[in-house]
Amino acid sequence: MMAKADKQDEEIEAELKKVFDERQKESPSGRVFAMNSPKIAVFIAIFCSAVNGSLQPFFGLVFSKLLAAMSIPKIYVEGVLLRDFETYMFEETDIYVYILLGCAVISFVIQYLKLVLFGRVSENVTLKIRKVLYTSIIRKNIGFFDNRENSAGVLTAAMAQDTSVINGMSSESMAVMSDAGFAVVIGIIIAFFYCW
Repeated sequence: MMAKADKQDEEIEAELKKVFDERQKESPSGRVFAMNSPKIAVFIAIFCSAVNGSLQPFFGLVFSKLLAAMSIPKIYVEGVLLRDFETYMFEETDIYVYILLGCAVISFVIQYLKLVLFGRVSENVTLKIRKVLYTSIIRKNIGFFDNRENSAGVLTAAMAQDTSVINGMSSESMAVMSDAGFAVVIGIIIAFFYCW
């Protein structure tokens, strides 16, 4: 009888180890990212982050060209001014000023769209995590709530605060990482284009 019980315990332990190993293979952030919905909003928001991140190095490039156009010296040959300097400078700088204005407008629209989409996704993630947490709390044995660390106040605080921390990891950090990543990539491309 004892050998049969030991065998059952070993089987249960092996099954638990198998489940634990499967859970270990899944990253916690991967499980949270799987909760992001709607997926199309995530892809559009990441695209907006890519555009916004790409605008930063481009803005620096255009601004440097604007400064270079404003610092063109007057061109004299044997004491005669070849061009009207002010007219030439205004013609050159107007192009770059309009490009910078266009970059600012595009950045404003893209940033607004990105924040709205990531906000919607983060609300959905928070709602799903709270539903999962609430469902798991409801299914607990009644003795679970007798411990002080499992009181109603502690569990309610966990539902309110811990889910928002997870939410910040899933969507808000994704926006910052994608912005920075695309800014670095486009900056390196521009740098290699101008000086290999």
